Amino acid sequence: MINAGDYNKKIVIYQIISEKDSDGFPVKSEREVLKTWAKVKTTKGFTLIANNSDFFTWIKAKTIF
Repeated sequence: MINAGDYNKKIVIYQIISEKDSDGFPVKSEREVLKTWAKVKTTKGFTLIANNSDFFTWIKAKTIF
C-alpha cells in the first residue's frame, strides 16, 4: 500500500536541450518536463559507479525547498 505521507518532497525534472544562440553558438538550456511530489531515497555514489549508471547524463532533477 502506498503511503501518501512519504511523498513529501517537491521535485522538478528537466530535459537538457542543445540549442544555438543568436550568434549561432551552441548553448544548453533546461526545459521543465514534470513538477511533482516525490519520495526521495538517496543512493550512494559508489553504487551508481559500480552499476555503471548513466542516470545523471539523462535526467537532472532538482529538489525545491
